Formats: sequence, structure tokens, C-alpha cells
Amino acid sequence: MTEDKEEEAALALWCAELEYRRKKQWDIFVWAATLLVASIGAVFALAVKGEFKFAWGPRFGFAVALLGVAAYAWRWIDLNIDFEKKARTNLVGLYKVPRTKPSDLPDPDTPVLFGYVQIILGLGFAAAVVVLVPPECYGIK
Repeated sequence: MTEDKEEEAALALWCAELEYRRKKQWDIFVWAATLLVASIGAVFALAVKGEFKFAWGPRFGFAVALLGVAAYAWRWIDLNIDFEKKARTNLVGLYKVPRTKPSDLPDPDTPVLFGYVQIILGLGFAAAVVVLVPPECYGIK
């Protein structure tokens, strides 16, 4: 294999890895956000019907489980961000097209106000609060 073919194959590999990691982050985010929003909706639906009358033990267990889902998704997304960083670094190192700067490829290290992790943690916290706060406290009898 010639050097150009090897570079081309390496570029294709790292491009595919980068795409895979970004899609994986999105899939994890959608999975976790769906579970957490559905849990919030279910608690509200039960509260409106007057059927949210669980003892503190099950409530606490449910809240811990929801926080566990959020923490697991956070860690899983964060791990994929680390893999994305490695793929981006390798891709930028191989990329030799003139007039192209490494900054043209989005960097996962760039801080964001609301990213996947922040939204998942917010939803996890909200879900736990909704489960732990009695329905009477948010105006439902």
C-alpha cells in the first residue's frame, strides 16, 4: 500500500470514528432524556388522577434510580466525548488540505452552556424532585 493510500485509509477510519462517537452521544442523550421526561410525565399524570400515593421508601428508591440513569448517561456521554477528542486529534494530525485549519473541525473541549450532559443532569434532578415532592406541594390534590 502506498503512503497516500495509507493516509487516505487512516483519514477514512478517523472520520468514521468521529461520526460514530457523535452519533453515539446523541443516541445516549435521546435514550436518557426520553426515560427521564417520561418519568416526570408519569408522576404528574398519577398526581393529577390522585393515584400518586406511594410511601417514602419507594419514592426514594425511584428517585435514586432516576438519578442513577442520569449519572450513567452522563458518564457514558462523557466517555464518548473522550473518544471523540482522540479521534479528532488523530484526524486533525492527518489532515493536510491547504487552507484548512484544525479549528474548522468542532472541538469537543469547547465549553458549552447547555450540552447533552448538562441537560441530562438537569432532567435527572427534576425527575428526582418531582418524585420526592408530594403532589400537594405543586398544587395537585
